[in-house]
Amino acid sequence: MIFLLQKIKLKYIRRKKMNLERKYTEAEAEAINMSREMAGLPPIAQNNENTAVQNKEIKNETATIEAIATEETAEEIKERRNENERNRLKQQGGLRPNQLFHHTLINWDGKPQDVICKYPTTKQAIKYSKMEVDPVTGKGVFLFADVVNDFQNDKLLPKFEIEDFPASEIAELATFLSEVVRNPFLK
Repeated sequence: MIFLLQKIKLKYIRRKKMNLERKYTEAEAEAINMSREMAGLPPIAQNNENTAVQNKEIKNETATIEAIATEETAEEIKERRNENERNRLKQQGGLRPNQLFHHTLINWDGKPQDVICKYPTTKQAIKYSKMEVDPVTGKGVFLFADVVNDFQNDKLLPKFEIEDFPASEIAELATFLSEVVRNPFLK
């Protein structure tokens, strides 16, 4: 079946290539160029129409530069994705044991990357919500690294590599995980 589909696709590509190589009437060429322009492609070139192609390529390059300038930063993408996930979880009434959710972090390459998390069972959640008391100050101390390590040890962070992210992102993940453990309804 796959072989047959590939054969049909090859015939279609050959036929399309042959159509592009033939000379069009002026009306056909104009109609084709209008539809190509609407699709953001350069017009077809016949005889001495190379200048039209070059002008269109310059316009496309300018549009690409503008798109890059107005594009969201990795931090904005991360914030938007995390807010959308938080809203999704609130709308469905919070988290339940063994439910999957995600949190977006920025990896070492500066790109946003989703971390898939599995909500712990109640027994596991009790373990994660423990805090130690600092003997000097008497205040509660929360160890972020322990939360991420405990989630990893309990296989609640599938396909997660701690080395793919800076320490600041790991601390943010630990903060988020401790928040959802203490407040699964995200109120």
